[in-house]
Amino acid sequence: MSMNPALAVDRVQRLERLLEISRVLATTRDLPPLLKAVVDAATVLTDSEVSCIFLYDPEAQQLRLEFAPWLTPEATQAISVPLDHSIAGQVFRRKRPAVLQVRGQDSRPLQALGQQLGLPTRSVLAVPLIFRDKAIGVLKAMNKGGGSDYTGDDGSILETLSVLAATAIGNVRLVEDVQAAYHQLSSLDQAKSDFIAIASHEFRTPLGLILGHATFLREGAKPEVLEQLDVIIRNAERLKKIVEDLSRLNQLDQGTTELRLEVFSVQEFLDELVHGYESTATERYISLNDEVTPVGMLVEADREKIQIALSNLLDNALSFTGPGGHVLVGARQVPAATGERIGWVEFEVVDDGIGIAADKLQRIFDRFYQVGSHLRRRRGGLGLGLSVAKSMVERHKGRIWAESLVGKGSRFAFRVPERQRPSRGEGGAGAS
Repeated sequence: MSMNPALAVDRVQRLERLLEISRVLATTRDLPPLLKAVVDAATVLTDSEVSCIFLYDPEAQQLRLEFAPWLTPEATQAISVPLDHSIAGQVFRRKRPAVLQVRGQDSRPLQALGQQLGLPTRSVLAVPLIFRDKAIGVLKAMNKGGGSDYTGDDGSILETLSVLAATAIGNVRLVEDVQAAYHQLSSLDQAKSDFIAIASHEFRTPLGLILGHATFLREGAKPEVLEQLDVIIRNAERLKKIVEDLSRLNQLDQGTTELRLEVFSVQEFLDELVHGYESTATERYISLNDEVTPVGMLVEADREKIQIALSNLLDNALSFTGPGGHVLVGARQVPAATGERIGWVEFEVVDDGIGIAADKLQRIFDRFYQVGSHLRRRRGGLGLGLSVAKSMVERHKGRIWAESLVGKGSRFAFRVPERQRPSRGEGGAGAS
């Protein structure tokens, strides 16, 4: 049996309208205009007098009227319906459409609905809004044009529209949730930065006084109190380093750290660094050496920041290497690869200490990360040293990594360009 030509034309026009509204919904990112577009489309597609949308409020466990074009926003916000004993609640709970019409049915539900919405109601076609298999609301078309009854085609077209609408509404809500989470994280991050800045500033002065007075008292102290003063000085130095690490990370986050470039001898730099750790290594019965290839190698970098990075790696190696162990601090020249204009200087700290499990290596440069709680208790610290080293290296446009075997030891290495500024004729912009 062939379809009535008028019905065929009507169906094509409806499908074209659906296609048009799908494009609108796909590009609308704000909820109010999206709801208006859905309601307008529902009214036209079902030849209804009006349409409206209810969305589920999980806190109140009710359906709240979100958009009804014949009501003011204030009046709309005041209307909600329970999930029990309501047309919308029935559709929401069962996830199935419902049709109420005066002819052949009890008109009391329609009268009650009309009183609640402030609109005389003769007929209702309601469909659930389902997003990811979960009902999120109800779309209603009311008062079929010409006093007619809603048809099966009306139900099908409104259900199709509800699928598009639910997807668009769900996606908008997801974006809003992500934005809210981002703003919350930004606020927390700012609070963290403020705390770090204040704490490091407030700790610095009393720590300086403690160290100064303890060092002064040690010079003329009696033997029986020297050990106690050494404990004070040693622990104050540890706290001072933690405060300095916090302050450096905060400066890097705030973008207030600049590179102060200079050309210096890598051999002299390593000799000076290792000399500063000789007494610590000796106290722990650890052999400490340095090695540079080639001997006369130069690097253009921020000497202080490279020293901070390498010192933190060396601190780490000495902390996790037992008596009788060995630590090597080295540097070597790495030629420029194909397509690169500038070669690299690779610094390394190698130890034969306890090593790190393979599943921990990916996180050891994260802030506040400790390999294990038992190590945290034995070694102390906040887990900032490696993170600071990583930040200092990356500030030079370099990279840092670690290699390790449990029980065999570890190798921490980083590379920085041997020159931060290209020489004449190479072009490009260097770091400042």
